[in-house]
Amino acid sequence: MNCLLHQVCENDETIFISKEGGKNAVIISEREYNSLLETIYLTSSAKNTERLLDSVNELESNSPRSETT
Repeated sequence: MNCLLHQVCENDETIFISKEGGKNAVIISEREYNSLLETIYLTSSAKNTERLLDSVNELESNSPRSETT
């Protein structure tokens, strides 16, 4: 088990554990877990998701948009 935890924590690997009967599990690092929680939080509102996507598009197009108040 320590070897698997080392792989997860040190190499950012995800470990999938399959059991008979479909009761499966996944082991991820705490860093990855926190990142997933943050993503869920940031995209929990449609308005915030729209703002985030606008920002990503702006960065990808490399043209800053002007702010309006």
